[in-house]
Amino acid sequence: MTDETKKRLSSQARWNNSNPKAMWAHSALRSAIRKGLIQRCACEVCGAEPADGHHDDYDRPMQVRWLCRLHHREAHKKGRAA
Repeated sequence: MTDETKKRLSSQARWNNSNPKAMWAHSALRSAIRKGLIQRCACEVCGAEPADGHHDDYDRPMQVRWLCRLHHREAHKKGRAA
């Protein structure tokens, strides 16, 4: 991918390209949810629904913590600060 092409990509597309393991884990989780192998849960912090699956370890795509959007963002902020 050329530098010019990278500049034209959205920030999300750039993140996707630079985080292939995370993309694989997200895809595997979506597939498992679609197949009924994993069921979405409420946020483990506040109980809100819907909740997103948060991966603490991308090598284990089926081990997630269910967090509402607010708490999911907070988890990522804490992760970047550490």
